[in-house]
Amino acid sequence: MIAGGVEASLRRLAHYDYWSDTVKRSILLDSKADLVAYGMGEKSIVEIAHRLRRGETVKDLRNMRGVAYALGASESAPEVAFGKEVVLLPSFEEVTASNEKFAWATRIIHIHTNPHNAGALVQKHGDRAVVVNPPSLPLSEGEMDFVYDL
Repeated sequence: MIAGGVEASLRRLAHYDYWSDTVKRSILLDSKADLVAYGMGEKSIVEIAHRLRRGETVKDLRNMRGVAYALGASESAPEVAFGKEVVLLPSFEEVTASNEKFAWATRIIHIHTNPHNAGALVQKHGDRAVVVNPPSLPLSEGEMDFVYDL
């Protein structure tokens, strides 16, 4: 299953939930989704569709910008992705226990929202890890015009 949209984008890593006044784990783990396409998904959704049609698996899509995925308990997190060292965030357990660690993780997540300099992020949740690839690159003027002409 592939999730996307505002809710999935905001919940791709550990996040504060105002309704329950608690820090919740990644939506990838709670929803059991295989992949989250986050942010502006105009390019991502088309690439996902084309690659799946060509016979690639959802696991093959882990090398795309603008996606997040959960590793299995026996899988290791990448150390380098997209030509940069992967940034290890404080774990879900750490951000749940410490406001300072939550604030630090939030700051790092925000630093890595610029698609031109972002790196991949990894956050452990127990024996699993969530990997968030850098955001998709913005649409060109022509691509934006095409989308809004639809």
